[in-house]
Amino acid sequence: MKLRIKKRRVFKWLGLVLNFFLITAFAASLKISASVYYRGYSVSVRYGCLFMSAENTNRNLQFSSWRLIKPMMWTHWPEVDTQWRRTRIILPIWIPLLLAAVVTVWLWKWDRPPKSGCVKCGYNLTGNVSGICPECGVPIPCKEFE
Repeated sequence: MKLRIKKRRVFKWLGLVLNFFLITAFAASLKISASVYYRGYSVSVRYGCLFMSAENTNRNLQFSSWRLIKPMMWTHWPEVDTQWRRTRIILPIWIPLLLAAVVTVWLWKWDRPPKSGCVKCGYNLTGNVSGICPECGVPIPCKEFE
């Protein structure tokens, strides 16, 4: 099997896993909040968004506890908030989810072998009457010869 086809298959499954992770993170972030702080940088997930901020503080690595939140804020579009000594970026999770979903769907549609092609290597079998793929030697099911 060609290396290009193997890479495509790996990326389409990774895309599927990434989409599942983003959907789960989005659903969980509507009810639960989680944050990580490290040397002035913080990343938190809450209200269906990813909040990233950089502050001029000297905190070491710190994880906040998971806590239930009340749904009171909903952001549909990304925001960048800069104040003195602090920058905050708000990225709704639906944006990376949409990008990952489009790429994953495209990879799943692109990875289909042609209808008249070999199942294993994708070689075009139009006009083949031997019943064996000349490229990889795999026997071909009889329905392709009809």
